[in-house]
Amino acid sequence: MLAIPVSTLHPSFVLWFRPEVVRTVTWGGDPRKPAEPAADRLHPRRSFAAWAETVRLRSAPWSAAEVEAARDLHTAIVGVVLRGAEERAELHRPT
Repeated sequence: MLAIPVSTLHPSFVLWFRPEVVRTVTWGGDPRKPAEPAADRLHPRRSFAAWAETVRLRSAPWSAAEVEAARDLHTAIVGVVLRGAEERAELHRPT
């Protein structure tokens, strides 16, 4: 999810969602496998056989260009809101 705030006074956001991307990651060993220390010293795990894990509930990462575009949209929205507030203030200013 990528979110940009629209207002500092109210909890308003523009949200973008991405679908899940299921992928398989191959590790140098099962990270959940307990280490087996020797009685007299520490040593690496005995087995470094490749271990594959299916990663779910994650989307593709947002690119720097996408994040920058969201920042630009935030700046534009804040500019429009500020301009509107200034115009309303000018209309209600005593003469």
